[in-house]
Amino acid sequence: MFGWMKKQKGTEGKTVVAVEEKPVSMEEKAVTVMDESETGLKVKVKERKGCSVTMAVVVPADRVIEATEEAFKRVQGKAKFPGFRPGKAPMELVKKNFEGAAWEDAVDHLLKESIYDALTQEKVIGVGAPTVDKLDGEPGKPLRYELKIECAPNVVVKEYKGLSLVKSSRGYGRGCGKTSS
Repeated sequence: MFGWMKKQKGTEGKTVVAVEEKPVSMEEKAVTVMDESETGLKVKVKERKGCSVTMAVVVPADRVIEATEEAFKRVQGKAKFPGFRPGKAPMELVKKNFEGAAWEDAVDHLLKESIYDALTQEKVIGVGAPTVDKLDGEPGKPLRYELKIECAPNVVVKEYKGLSLVKSSRGYGRGCGKTSS
């Protein structure tokens, strides 16, 4: 929407804030949307059995590093250390003392995002909650897991044209049915 704000001196010595608006063409918007939708996930459907699908998902290392850094920022906002106001502790202290908590938070966020991306990428419509098995990963390395989900069945209707139907003569509504005496 808006570009950077620039301060300019007015003619009377007052500071004026001018906002430059950067025009964006439709091609640039389309390219931006395409770049955001590219997830980098490696998804392999291992098994389709009836209404259940099992997939092997690999989240790339750069996405894991990014999620870990974001998790450290979230943990830093809640961390309490002696001598520092809550949420104002240096990042080095937070990384040293809360590495496990940040990793769990990063994995939680990565799973939520990547499960949705994997299901969308493979065009699977889940009916129930997915289950994650065989979770394997470390900070800075790719995150691998197996995803199992119940999905909607593929229903194909065959030879429905030309079927004969019989109209029922029963009336429905008020006054129909049994009366009590």
